[in-house]
Amino acid sequence: MPLRFRDLNPSALSPMMQQYYAIKESYADCVLLFRLGDFYEAFFDDALIASEVLEIALTSRDCGLEERAPMCGVPFHAFKPYVARLVEAGHKVAICEQVEDPAQAKGIVRREVTEVITAGTVCDPDQLAEDRNHYLLAVYCEGPVYALAAVELISGQFFALDFSNRFAEREVLDAILRYQAHEVLANAAFFDSPLAKHPALQNLGFSLRPDSDFDASQYPELLAKGDRLTIEAQTALKSAAALLSYIILTRKAVPEHLSELQFIEEKRYMLLSENSRRNLELFETLRDKKKHGSLLSVLDHCKTAAGKRLLRQWLERPLLDIDEIRARSTTVAYLKSAFITRMNLREALAGLYDIERLVGKLALNRSNPRDLLALAQSLEKIPALKHCLSEAAALPTYLKEILESLSELPELRDELQRAIDEDAPIQITEGGLIRDGYHQQIDHFRSISRNAQGFLRALEESERDQTGIKTLKISYNRVFGYYIEVSRANAKLVPEHYERKQTLANAERYFTPELKKLEDEIRGAEGKIAALEYECFIVLRELAGKHIRLLQHNAKLLATLDVLQSLAEIASIANYVEAELSSDSSLEITAGRHPVVERLQSRQRFIANDSHFDNDSERMILLTGPNMSGKSTYM
Repeated sequence: MPLRFRDLNPSALSPMMQQYYAIKESYADCVLLFRLGDFYEAFFDDALIASEVLEIALTSRDCGLEERAPMCGVPFHAFKPYVARLVEAGHKVAICEQVEDPAQAKGIVRREVTEVITAGTVCDPDQLAEDRNHYLLAVYCEGPVYALAAVELISGQFFALDFSNRFAEREVLDAILRYQAHEVLANAAFFDSPLAKHPALQNLGFSLRPDSDFDASQYPELLAKGDRLTIEAQTALKSAAALLSYIILTRKAVPEHLSELQFIEEKRYMLLSENSRRNLELFETLRDKKKHGSLLSVLDHCKTAAGKRLLRQWLERPLLDIDEIRARSTTVAYLKSAFITRMNLREALAGLYDIERLVGKLALNRSNPRDLLALAQSLEKIPALKHCLSEAAALPTYLKEILESLSELPELRDELQRAIDEDAPIQITEGGLIRDGYHQQIDHFRSISRNAQGFLRALEESERDQTGIKTLKISYNRVFGYYIEVSRANAKLVPEHYERKQTLANAERYFTPELKKLEDEIRGAEGKIAALEYECFIVLRELAGKHIRLLQHNAKLLATLDVLQSLAEIASIANYVEAELSSDSSLEITAGRHPVVERLQSRQRFIANDSHFDNDSERMILLTGPNMSGKSTYM
């Protein structure tokens, strides 16, 4: 039977295992990955879990007891896929790092948990679907009152839902399902509520959080609006507080790019139940759960990942305000008719990187050189987009606001492009990040590294000329390093400043301050290059970090522009027309076509249908006919 954590006597453990024990006690509900040199190791119960989930060999290690500790590990430079598999299997993962240089440590290297990765706090874009958001939710229950808040760490979206009507319980259920959260935080009262027992919620990852996490007063700056809100919205602040508490627990700090808490009034949007969304096949088909055959598949002509996510959000929450609907509709109609402008926009948007998620990585200090270069290349596209809009005639207000609000940030763009090597690696500590010509010291050490033999030959020739010793040579070996070798026959010509390094049978070996300096530079050049490049990269990352809010605003504007052109593109392809909007209760459709069925028709022409409804004499239609007669299509 393997040694289990609960059976340990910490005082009998080896010093390093005592350190492990103390850290693991604070993260008992996590799989702790403990950094040892080039590996993250799991011990005891965590090793048993990791070995099974990751399908890696289980070994053992001396822990100070008679029985050895179960152990398994993964390489630190490639740990992300392993963490992803553990999280997908339902585990929380605590990353414990060495937080001091092992070469300078006295005794045991100091270690700390630097982050906890859970299903709802994943913020590595490689582990996230690019076309949908990845939310962490918190739901608070107090008697009949519910409140819900959501955050997406990678984008910084942070909002609360204001349930201020009598359908709150139903709305909360639909909201939880709509956001498809991978993790939901809840207080104890929620678990005792009828809603918690709803069948649709049984497979979601709920986590019980203490009531203290829901105390909004502990975040006076981040949740400062509380005194100006309705009672319902003030309750929503408690859910928002739980999210902040959890972020601090898992990330150790609230990331800079987290937006100011936004309040979404659900009454502004059409209430679509989960059943309605599913049966309408808005995002996936009922039969095979695929995007193809859904309304989203027809409308999605977006050129960017952020645009795809925003289009999905618009479909999830249809607007009710006629002025807001008209603003979108008018813009789509304009872009449909402005063929050249639309084509230019689509060309300029193509290849645009996911600025929203790049900014998230920047704020979370996860950016690598390729991320900064992608950010610069995305900024490089903005002038073309603005030029495209500025050249268009009679822009609608929606597009004018986008044109005026987009920031080019030319200084940041130029600095990043001038600094980051286009072939830079992902790792930030191994060199190769910075372009030649950008940093004088880096260029100097690169020159030394690349031209070491040339420098040595030049020094050798110089020493021969100065001493008159034609057979003088500069050589190297692993034991003594670089040296000047002079035959015994020429010993009388050796200058006084030469220092003896080694005596041989037929020669003497010397060094000079100049040779020693050159040796130090050659042998340390690679290390110095990597260190200087790392310092340079950190400066560049901090420079980009100063523009986080503007970059986030750009990302939002570009995603909006992408969705608008996408809707205009399908309107042009399918020859859709702009609806005439009114505030009365009548619905008049002439030659209406089902957008999905029509696109799926490959052999037959779709037969358009007319409809008329109002609140007076024509409130319903009794539609009859045999199967396969098209009843469902008409509906």
